[in-house]
Amino acid sequence: MMNMHKHIHGIIELTESIINFNKDVDMLYKHAGYDKLNKAIRDGSPLAIRKALNNTLRIKDINSSQLRTRAGRAAHKINPIVFKFGQSFNSYQMLRHMITIGFYTTGIYSLLDRTDYDLSDKALKGMELTDAGIVRMRNDLLEPALKGSIAHELNHWYKDSIDNKFLTKQDRLGSYYKLTKQTNKLNKVLKFGHTDINQTDFEIDSQIAAIDQVKRNIGARRFNKLNWYKLVELKPSLLGNMVNHNNEKEYQDVMRRLIKRLSREGLYGKGLGRSIPKYSELKLWARNMQ
Repeated sequence: MMNMHKHIHGIIELTESIINFNKDVDMLYKHAGYDKLNKAIRDGSPLAIRKALNNTLRIKDINSSQLRTRAGRAAHKINPIVFKFGQSFNSYQMLRHMITIGFYTTGIYSLLDRTDYDLSDKALKGMELTDAGIVRMRNDLLEPALKGSIAHELNHWYKDSIDNKFLTKQDRLGSYYKLTKQTNKLNKVLKFGHTDINQTDFEIDSQIAAIDQVKRNIGARRFNKLNWYKLVELKPSLLGNMVNHNNEKEYQDVMRRLIKRLSREGLYGKGLGRSIPKYSELKLWARNMQ
């Protein structure tokens, strides 16, 4: 995405910068029932976890008119949307004018059914899943990952809205190519000319918004100590940006752009070190995270 200023409804924003959605993230997080879910997880009560998790699937939709931040209100004026809760994934669906909020329910329920809704270390020890895989599923339910995912999708929506709906236009073109069975053009359009959509500047931009929420949630001191693997454990979807490549060259290019943004936004903690993980080792670790 180009680094430029936009003037929308009296608001001047830098299109490639962190947008303050904190009040909206907190409101949507609470509306989704995630605050009660995380309290149940902290308390370690299987019954409370079961109740809170089931309740997250029965949350009423709300629309963007209820957002509280200046950025949220500005985007709503241009491009109003509905927030749909209790979904099995998070996404900004441009052509349907909605953001879906949820988590990978199939994997979560499979894990919890096997532990009788006990997420303690004792209950998870010795399971057939790899340690990294268990960590990913459990951390997907925790506040840093959930708030990060909400911020990620809000950022997509906001940047699309103020930048002449560039994502909406691309998605509409993709729908035409799909309808007319132009597969080669479809893949190129949906991935913006990249091997994988996670390599795009707008995906990196929204991961920055998510990582900012991780730092906000765990505090600067703890965040500053995280290495790359610990950062991914707290925000598992970041793994897609790091491993969905055809070769080492693509990996190096994405990491260079990611590090540049992290550094500029004050998110490159000391724990990340001066070098990135080896691509071969990262891919092996990623397979264990599935």
